[in-house]
Amino acid sequence: MIHNEIVLQNIEYDMVIGSSLISMYTKLGLVHDAYKVFNSFPHRNVVLWNNMLEAVIEDSNSLPQSSFFMKMQQEGVHPDKVMYISILKACEKLGLLKEGRLIHGRIIISINEVDSVLGSTLISMYSRCGSLDDAGKVYEDLACRDLVILGAMIAAYVEEGFDQCALELFIQMLKITDRPDKGTVFYVLRACSNLKALQYVQLLHDQMIRARLESDSVLTNTLVDSYCKCEDLVDACQVFGVSKKCDVVSFGIMMAGYIQHGFNTKSLELFLKMVLTGLRPDESTYISSLKASCNINTLETNHCIHYLIVHDGWEFNPAVGKALIETYSKLKCLEESYNVFRRLLDQKVALWSAMMTSYVEQGYEHEAIGIFDRMQKELVVLDSCSLMQALKACTMLKDSGEGKIVHSIIMIHGFDEDEAFQSSVINMYLSCNKVHEGLKVFESSPQQNVVTWSVLISRYAESGCSLLAFELFNNMLQKGLQPDRVIFLSILKACTTSGTIIHGKFVHHQIIKHGLFSDVLGNALIDMYGKNRSPMEAQNVFDRLHMPNIISWTSIVAAHADGGNLHGALSSFETMQKEGMEINVVTFLCTIKACSNASVLQEGRLLHSSCLEFELHDVDAIASALINMYAKCDIVEDAYAIFNHLSNPDVVTWGSMITALVQHGREFSAFKLFNRMQAMDVNSSTAIFLCVLKACSNVGAIVQGRWVHDQILRSEYHSDSYLGNALVSMYASFGSMDEAHNVFSKLLAQDNFAWQAMISGFSKQGDAESVSNFLEQMQRSGLHPLETTYSSILACCSHSGHIEKGPFYFNQIRNVSWISAEQHFNCMIDLFGRTGNLKAANELLLSMPGNPDPVGWISLLCASNAHGNLGVGKLCFGNTIQCLPEFGGGYVFMSNLYVDSVLWKDEQALMEQRKSVEPGNKPTETYNKMNDAYHLFRIGDTGSLARHKLHASFDRINWSIERAGYVPHAWTFCKALSVVDENTHQEISQAEDAPLFLEYTTEKAN
Repeated sequence: MIHNEIVLQNIEYDMVIGSSLISMYTKLGLVHDAYKVFNSFPHRNVVLWNNMLEAVIEDSNSLPQSSFFMKMQQEGVHPDKVMYISILKACEKLGLLKEGRLIHGRIIISINEVDSVLGSTLISMYSRCGSLDDAGKVYEDLACRDLVILGAMIAAYVEEGFDQCALELFIQMLKITDRPDKGTVFYVLRACSNLKALQYVQLLHDQMIRARLESDSVLTNTLVDSYCKCEDLVDACQVFGVSKKCDVVSFGIMMAGYIQHGFNTKSLELFLKMVLTGLRPDESTYISSLKASCNINTLETNHCIHYLIVHDGWEFNPAVGKALIETYSKLKCLEESYNVFRRLLDQKVALWSAMMTSYVEQGYEHEAIGIFDRMQKELVVLDSCSLMQALKACTMLKDSGEGKIVHSIIMIHGFDEDEAFQSSVINMYLSCNKVHEGLKVFESSPQQNVVTWSVLISRYAESGCSLLAFELFNNMLQKGLQPDRVIFLSILKACTTSGTIIHGKFVHHQIIKHGLFSDVLGNALIDMYGKNRSPMEAQNVFDRLHMPNIISWTSIVAAHADGGNLHGALSSFETMQKEGMEINVVTFLCTIKACSNASVLQEGRLLHSSCLEFELHDVDAIASALINMYAKCDIVEDAYAIFNHLSNPDVVTWGSMITALVQHGREFSAFKLFNRMQAMDVNSSTAIFLCVLKACSNVGAIVQGRWVHDQILRSEYHSDSYLGNALVSMYASFGSMDEAHNVFSKLLAQDNFAWQAMISGFSKQGDAESVSNFLEQMQRSGLHPLETTYSSILACCSHSGHIEKGPFYFNQIRNVSWISAEQHFNCMIDLFGRTGNLKAANELLLSMPGNPDPVGWISLLCASNAHGNLGVGKLCFGNTIQCLPEFGGGYVFMSNLYVDSVLWKDEQALMEQRKSVEPGNKPTETYNKMNDAYHLFRIGDTGSLARHKLHASFDRINWSIERAGYVPHAWTFCKALSVVDENTHQEISQAEDAPLFLEYTTEKAN
């Protein structure tokens, strides 16, 4: 209305009134109307231009900027100093560096001397337009550098992140004055915060007090923030406490400070105090309160804060919404997190990314990919965060198909040249076993820097491709790139798994060469040398460490233990205790491992006592290690005592105890323990199943074996290849080839070991035809027989008397370059011996590479015994006793030969010789099944009720044999009668469990 009245009175072109109208419209925010008034003047003076420039500064987005400056130049306006300042401020706000430089040029031409006000404006303009160099030149060219100029330059340095330069300039300012202005204090406090320069913050605090600036809320809040960031929470609290103007910003800064120092509960208490004082939280305080609630994991508190957010109308704020999503995600409330996301009206890309991040962090990769797909369907502009989270999800899912799609989108958005994205894409492909694609991305990358090399090398090392990792490492060195500590840690991991120390020593040399040796790399080197069984090299590295920590000490103990240096491990453990190092579970485990030898059993018992002292004996890993230690020291009872003391042992401990029992021949105790484990609903493991199956094979417990088979089928390991092979082997050892073949036919992958088990089983049955058929099928499937497979084949030929097939297979073995034929000579010697061809057997034995081994001599001695060849028998006996002086079987065979040849004196002399060389032997043991139960029998033991029942059974069998007209072989009685009198003969033949251990060969009575 006022403007219309002015127009009606025809005074709108009055310069004073026009200036007033422009100012009015500017203050009302109607910059376009101000611009119309300005343009309506045919001639504009400096006052109008100044007022219009103020409008430009007020709203830089509403004006045609370039035409404004062009008009000014075209009209030949000659600005004064005030106008230049306004123009420079406009350039500063609009970011017009080019125009600012043009104005600067005109200032130099039109104004003789630039004063501090104009100089500070130029510095500020250049700084805000991103040209600190130009600002520095202005500063250097100024003849007079007063406090205003120094303050402007300090502000420029801080805005551009040159905090140290700002602080140095402030120190120069202190030589001029001890009372800097508010602006300078504000910027220097910011610089001190970034530099954590506490002493200068305290100095500025003192100056604020002397200048009476502590009442300024902006400066006070900045001071509190500076103390917090300099980790001086005490002074921060003091300043905050005495402040008379604590606003919502003050509370927000103090809350953030508490959270920064881990005082999350204090932060929430401050938030509550703020609410109770009537202050309404803002965006930053709500975000801080949510963060504190999340850190102390209090869902109930989080719900209360969420209620306040909804009540105050902040629910739809994107930043607060994002914080709610992240908080609920970290509290593992993904449903509530998604509900917050769904209710947000303005679902910006940051919120989508936050939702994706929540899903990925909580392991819901499929849901994260679902969010990513929705973003594309709803045409949300993808940012770097959402693309990175999509890549992470594909990596964790090992989904190369979706990963390729994400990769293509990354390329479309131009992120493919970003270093972080290149590394993540390569990592994704390698995680999906797409090595070719990963290498392709790497090779096509224009920036093959240390980061991308590190990703490749570390991924190869983690996947066990040690040689490829070394090849990449060497290529990197040849290209002149310097490895960093991360790469050295990765390549040392590859050295640990490679099984060769040569590469490890080379990497060690490179670490020293590049001057990167540190305690962290030193620990990795100790671990590498330890795993490669080189404890002395590990000790040399340990001695070079500056400050060995618990990891260092544990690594050196483990290195000595793994390398077999038991006393070195124990010595390191003792030194560690003397040094006052805190011993953890891992250290105890490594040291206990070193004591798994009878020679250091006493030290092992002391360690056991230490575990009791530190109350670690109930830790499953410690208990399992102690069980293994006592088992390897042949003290199973102590191992069992430890196990029985545990209230709730884990599956590893169960496995350790069962394994110990089986290793010490206590299979039936192992069965009982396994049954007890099943009754307690403890989920078994592959290792335990394998051990129990081995126990079944050892004692021929077919019923137990079938039950274990049933348990495997009911478990998650029903398709495990190792268990499948073990089942085939077990049934084959029982001679139950139908059941073995049934398991074999259902295996997902029939490998060498499965075929070997089947062939070995048929071999023990003497089924040469099935052995031959399976061998042909195995070879047709593209597999090559193992050395043990050929041994089974030759053994079958020997037992079944296939004289023609044995040499054929033997020659086949000798034609295979990678199989050592030496071990198969004995099988052929046995074959020739069984068929009576002692000459061929003797010739083959003497033609063996190297010296004939005892097994060959024993086989030929046995054949000589069977065929009554005393001459060859003497030769074999002499060589057997020379190799194995205490081998009792050799004396038995030779004794039989003497008896058959009726050489009684030679036989008696042989028995006397045997007594002088053969030590007392452990009584032979066997397990036999009676009435669905297994019983242990030993020679000479007559106390068992089951044994008496078994003897009764044998008596009935002997009576049946005699009625059928069969008698024991003549030499058996001849030998007995030559040694004992007639009265003792009956006791020997019936009392010593002879039927269990003597093979009866009978002949028809005359």
